[in-house]
Amino acid sequence: MKFRSSHIAILASMQLAGCSSFFVSDSNICFSDIGKALDCSEFTNYSNLSTSSLEKEFDDETQYLKVASKSNINSQLLSEYIEKLTIDLKHSLGEETVSSPIAVTTFVNLDPTVDSSILGIHLSEYFTNELKNVGLPVSDYTGSGFIKVNTSGAFAIPKRVEQKHEIGYVLTGSLIQDPRGTMVNVRVISLQTNSVVASNSKLIPSMVTSGFH
Repeated sequence: MKFRSSHIAILASMQLAGCSSFFVSDSNICFSDIGKALDCSEFTNYSNLSTSSLEKEFDDETQYLKVASKSNINSQLLSEYIEKLTIDLKHSLGEETVSSPIAVTTFVNLDPTVDSSILGIHLSEYFTNELKNVGLPVSDYTGSGFIKVNTSGAFAIPKRVEQKHEIGYVLTGSLIQDPRGTMVNVRVISLQTNSVVASNSKLIPSMVTSGFH
């Protein structure tokens, strides 16, 4: 994997918008992890996003390259799991016609004591690619850091971004540690109906995810 400036952009945008004052009701729209509309003024814990751990891992290009040099075998295996998850996710859409872009958030670990920020970023990137591969529209703002996710899986989108780029759906996911590996839970949420239109989950073995911690 080659170094990408977009990953540095993720950090920059998170640093600029990391404080809770960024998430105010007049400039953002907020949802729970199941798509329920929420009052953004109630959110005060977005600064708990793994921002500090991301800065620790990606504080400069050298550190990023160190992370990016993880085993190609692990990367290939992980991409195959995500490919299958994405195909199943598309099937679970059923009668839902996705005509407006899907924005993909960074995956968060529901256990705040576990640092899975690297895995979360890779999952976001893999899902972005696989959504395109199965023919679903993906927003250009995917993975940019403009969509913030807290440790409970709730997320906020700046209204200007949602309106300007006509984002219709958000793919959000959470990670749960298991003795056998990491359980990846993923949902596609409609911003129009405030509901989950597709969901899936899969246990990815430790032998695959261990290269991303």
